[in-house]
Formats: sequence, C-alpha cells, structure tokens
Amino acid sequence: MLDVGLMRYLSGMLNGRIHPVEVKSGATGSLRSLHLFLASYPECGKALVFSDHPYAELPEQKISFLPLSSAFAATKGE
Repeated sequence: MLDVGLMRYLSGMLNGRIHPVEVKSGATGSLRSLHLFLASYPECGKALVFSDHPYAELPEQKISFLPLSSAFAATKGE
C-alpha cells in the first residue's frame, strides 16, 4: 500500500509521454524534488501532484494539482 505521507515518484504514461507523479498528504512542502526533476528532464510531460486539495494548475511550471480521488480518472484506468 502506498504511504501518502511519503513522496513517491511514479512513471505515469499518458498520451505517449512520461509524466512525473507525486502524492502529497499535507499542505507543507516546496516540491523541491519535483522541480529538480522537471528541470533535469524538460522534455517530459507535465507533472501530476495528487493530494487532498482541490484542482489547480501552474502551467508556467508544468504542474497540475489533482484531488487524490481523481487518480483513476487521470490515468484513464491504465
């Protein structure tokens, strides 16, 4: 079982592109590792951050925040 208290990167494949995925349990945190990953691999797709917060997007940083309950829909069940 995934412990949402710890950050985990998963390789999510959507529309033929790899997207970094992070699961967060709290509001604190700077997503420093995620930003480092995006800077190191600029050709990857946008990052998906699943948490208990509502949907939000930071297009200039290539990050989408999604409610944890939407994880299945975001991957289209793949």
